[in-house]
Amino acid sequence: MFACPRSCYRNYAPIFRETGVVAFARDHESSQQVWSFKVGYPGDFEYREFYKYLSYKAEYKYIKLYIMSNGQRKNTGIKYHKIISHQAELSDNTLYDTYWAGERVTEHAEHFIYNKEQQIRNLAAIMQRPLLSFLPIL
Repeated sequence: MFACPRSCYRNYAPIFRETGVVAFARDHESSQQVWSFKVGYPGDFEYREFYKYLSYKAEYKYIKLYIMSNGQRKNTGIKYHKIISHQAELSDNTLYDTYWAGERVTEHAEHFIYNKEQQIRNLAAIMQRPLLSFLPIL
């Protein structure tokens, strides 16, 4: 959107530089859906809470194999709890369920693809040209 020179189609068309480099912009709407906890898929209540590590809450006997030998707790990556709300108290103990999270992943993937197809159709009509869309594989 703020490139120099700017594309007449904003971030919906590549910019070609005289050096031969072609730059493709990231679609803000897609980024929000995929990455934003507040407005996108990552904030869904069926997903795992990213910030609540079991290593800080579990009994020592349970977690001792995964923390430092001197007993100091650390981020282990072990996370059992799901998102409760966007203002969740991290002491809440509602467990994450991979089955229900998987169901939501499927719904969100279908929703994302549907929205992108609609967006491409609408933009193609406005721009009066065929569009190229690609999604990075993570």
